Amino acid sequence: ILWSQASTYSELYKDLSSKIHLLEPYSDREQSFKFLVDSFGKKVSGEYKQKRMEELSFLNIQGKVDLTNPDNQFMLIEDYGKSSGLPPPENPVQIFFGRLIKFGMNKVVSRYNLKDRIFIGNTSMDPILSFLMANIGEVQSGDLVLDPYVGSGSILLPAAHFGGYCVGVEIDYNVLHGKSKPSRCTAIARHPDECIRANFKQYGLEAKYVDVLVADSSKSSIWTSHARFDCILTDPPYGIREKGAKVKRKQLPDFWLLKDRSTETVHYPSKAKYCLNDLVLDLLNFAATCLTEGGHLVYWLPVCKNQFDEAQIPKHPCLKIVSTSLQLLTKTYGRVLISMVKIREPSDYIEPETSKWVRISRDHWHKRRKTGGKRKPLHKKRKYELGRPPAMTKLGSKRIHIVRVRGGNRKYRALRLETGNYSWGSEGCTRKTRIIDVVYNASNNELVRTKTLVKSAIVVIDATPFRQWYENHYALPIGRKKGAKLTEQEEAIFNATRSKAAEKKLAKRRITAKVEPALEEQFQSGRLLACITSRPGQVGRADGYVLEGKELEFYLRKIKAKNNNGSVRGRWTEKRVGTTCSLGSLFTLLVILLSGAVIAGNVFATQEMTVALASGISNAMINYDTWRKNENKQLRQYLDNMQYEYECCGIFDWTDWLQPNEGTFSCNPKEPCYVPWSCCARYTTESSCYNMAIGQNLDYKRFSGGFHEKGCYSKLMDKYKRFLGFGVNVFAAIAFSAIIIFISWRLLFTSICSWYYLQLDLITDPTHPGVAPGWILSGCGYPASIYLGEDNKEVDNEEWGIALQPPST
Repeated sequence: ILWSQASTYSELYKDLSSKIHLLEPYSDREQSFKFLVDSFGKKVSGEYKQKRMEELSFLNIQGKVDLTNPDNQFMLIEDYGKSSGLPPPENPVQIFFGRLIKFGMNKVVSRYNLKDRIFIGNTSMDPILSFLMANIGEVQSGDLVLDPYVGSGSILLPAAHFGGYCVGVEIDYNVLHGKSKPSRCTAIARHPDECIRANFKQYGLEAKYVDVLVADSSKSSIWTSHARFDCILTDPPYGIREKGAKVKRKQLPDFWLLKDRSTETVHYPSKAKYCLNDLVLDLLNFAATCLTEGGHLVYWLPVCKNQFDEAQIPKHPCLKIVSTSLQLLTKTYGRVLISMVKIREPSDYIEPETSKWVRISRDHWHKRRKTGGKRKPLHKKRKYELGRPPAMTKLGSKRIHIVRVRGGNRKYRALRLETGNYSWGSEGCTRKTRIIDVVYNASNNELVRTKTLVKSAIVVIDATPFRQWYENHYALPIGRKKGAKLTEQEEAIFNATRSKAAEKKLAKRRITAKVEPALEEQFQSGRLLACITSRPGQVGRADGYVLEGKELEFYLRKIKAKNNNGSVRGRWTEKRVGTTCSLGSLFTLLVILLSGAVIAGNVFATQEMTVALASGISNAMINYDTWRKNENKQLRQYLDNMQYEYECCGIFDWTDWLQPNEGTFSCNPKEPCYVPWSCCARYTTESSCYNMAIGQNLDYKRFSGGFHEKGCYSKLMDKYKRFLGFGVNVFAAIAFSAIIIFISWRLLFTSICSWYYLQLDLITDPTHPGVAPGWILSGCGYPASIYLGEDNKEVDNEEWGIALQPPST
């Protein structure tokens, strides 16, 4: 128990004088005592120690002195610091005084020295660490202790020393029974008696040795459902000096298998790779099942020193982490001694949280191959299969995902980013600014279309932070139109009254204040071209530099060749607008020409249509067969159907059937004339018109009112004119609508682009200091405005908003 600590003896004695009451329980006459003086970093003589003991007489301890078996021991410790190859200082650096509780187990540990042990292996645990594990696991007399990866059994010996009964499991028969190569450098072969039992017998602990099994600890079926252990102490093989393995059946050819299993005397099960991920997962599940409630699990876990975090330690809902201790093995790697205690019984299988961090592999070995084919050896160790798919960082509100990767390292995968730190190389200025757009990617145009941020991508950034720095640094305007009026704040910056020293300093700065024309033009537009140099999917940042000089000219040519113009203002460029307008004009012109052709056809072809129609009906009437001949029934049927359906008769009227025409019409001098039945207006088989038509009565003048009054020519011409008029009206309506839509679209687009030009003028106009370039609105490709406030300070991310018009103030 430490009671006092000081850098000098005068301070120590003064502090102890005020704490005399702490020694009262140990200063009775019935209790014996003893003083001890020890030093670190320097060897002191016995006379020096005796002198220091006599100086402690002011403590006034009343008991008797007993140097062999005292009741209380008080210790004075001097620390002279590290030597570093130099002689130790004359006076100690730190002095400690307190009551000695108990000495460590140095003698016991030295008894279990590995050099004197009968059976050891390549991975035998150091005796000190073995005793620490048994002590942390709180092994008591009568406890049942298990090591599922027992090896040479070095961890079970301290558990047996404390009274525990030891059980071990090992998958390698040769290691367990001492059949492997010897681990001692001078030994040629192992002794026949080398085994775990021989070690227990060597230290008189054979009664605590239960047994060891040659089995696969990952198979829980080797234990009964009622198997319970009080403590599990183990050092799992994590692939550095010993590789993990488990039993797994392999698909073998048929000719490798025995047809008669009765002749098989010894079976050697095949093994497969047992990665640390699955090993830790199975260990936690086994401990949650087979430990008694309150039992301890103590095991080692390899970690990376720089990336170690207790949040990465695997957890289980049935186990609680009690302590963690880090042991450094090299400058980079180490291992953690983890102690867990069981707090509840698992009602059913719950997958531990280990799967959230352990299963980081992205290979496809775990997937079942449908063909059953084997992979080529050169494809089995590809490093890209150990990582993760690309982050494909998009342009948007910031979102970063932290991922644990190989070696315990962390990667910051940016899923979305909207800002970055960009450097203006020629001016030595770096500012955080907003990323507006992705305009060029040398390897993939799809990354430009999807606004994906990758290394070496060319982006458009906001020029406002750099413009503000330039104007404050040189007291000169940049990116402003000639003749533009300055605001009061800008007047105060550019034309302020300064001392001669300040003016001299500014004059010296302005010698190198010249900006190249291409960059000056970008400052006028409010945006700069920049290149990303970081990897957003690895570090979670999209930092880079502003393009200048030859590099800027190169990428301007590339972007111009890609977009067919020199604008970087968006996808809707002026040339595309002109092409769209030309196509609209051509479509409208074609509709107008088509409508004109239809109208011209109606005007100029009516006369020819009249002659053709009249001659056609006349020929049909001439070839209409007589009453007695039925040679051309089809023609008669067509003509009768026409007259009946259109309610017409003859060419101009029904009398055309009574006009003789060279003996070929329906009547001639030898045969009486007749009118076909289809000319009857009220046709029935009993009507007088029908009887007259079939030749029963030839008094046509008496019954002339029963025929259709109009001829077929006039009827058909009326129908043709109505149809033609409808078509002309439809085409005229389409042409008129196309003209209206085209003119309206053109006026609307022109007004929108004019308004954006006005906004661009307002942005670069110094009379409006509160407006700065912002997001690209893809309508015309010109920037909208983001209000920064009257003091030119950017608003928080949650308060960003697009100001379509400058503030009225």
